[in-house]
Amino acid sequence: MYDHDAGTTVPTGKGDRLEGGGEGSPSGADGADIQRIEQQQANKRELTKNANARFGTDEERLAERKEGKTRAGQAEILAHYSCIAAYEAEAKEKLQQMLDHEAHLEADERDREIAAVDMELAALESAQAEEMNQAEEEQKQLRDRHAHLLAELDRLDESASDQEENLPPPQ
Repeated sequence: MYDHDAGTTVPTGKGDRLEGGGEGSPSGADGADIQRIEQQQANKRELTKNANARFGTDEERLAERKEGKTRAGQAEILAHYSCIAAYEAEAKEKLQQMLDHEAHLEADERDREIAAVDMELAALESAQAEEMNQAEEEQKQLRDRHAHLLAELDRLDESASDQEENLPPPQ
């Protein structure tokens, strides 16, 4: 028979070889041997009882192992979630860096566009100033030419007057 407390098979006293004792018994065991065996089994049961008290029964140890596995699984899940959180934080940081870089690129592009418009405006202002200078120069030349023509006209008028004065009187 199986003794659950002892964790071994123990004699039941019914047809076991250790039970015998009489003549014709196959084992030839006597009463002292039976007492010694019973004492050993009692000692075993006591040791098993103490071990169970100290370390728990097989069912308790199995439950603890399952709980340990559950705790290990929970720790693994928590570690997994920690990794996911770390990846999320890293992804958010990279996204923020990308957004900052994109904003910087957009600001650079706006600055280049503004600079191009400023250069175009400066070129237009320069061309306008050049045209105004040319117009003023042409106007000055026209004034000078007008003044020269007026002077020439005056000189011709004087010359004509002088020639009229030098003409003989009409007869």
